[in-house]
Amino acid sequence: MEDFNYLLFAKRVFLTSLSFGLITLFGYIITRSIGFAILGYLYLIFAGIINSLILLCFLITAIFNKEKRIECFQSILILGINIPLSISCAIIGDSLL
Repeated sequence: MEDFNYLLFAKRVFLTSLSFGLITLFGYIITRSIGFAILGYLYLIFAGIINSLILLCFLITAIFNKEKRIECFQSILILGINIPLSISCAIIGDSLL
């Protein structure tokens, strides 16, 4: 069995979260449909929970697996970029309501 690539997984989760969040934000900006705003806030809650669980798993892996420690911490940093970006999107979306 091949080793799990933590960095690639973190990059994919980061890009997926960012893309869907921006789609809902720009969808609301372009259409002014309240459905996009509701979907965006629900996604913000869902993505926050999922990203937090993934970060916790990376942290636990980094504590117990010394060979993957650097890779896990780099993955945590990549996923950590989502936090200020999602807060910024929420502030922008809230100011437009």
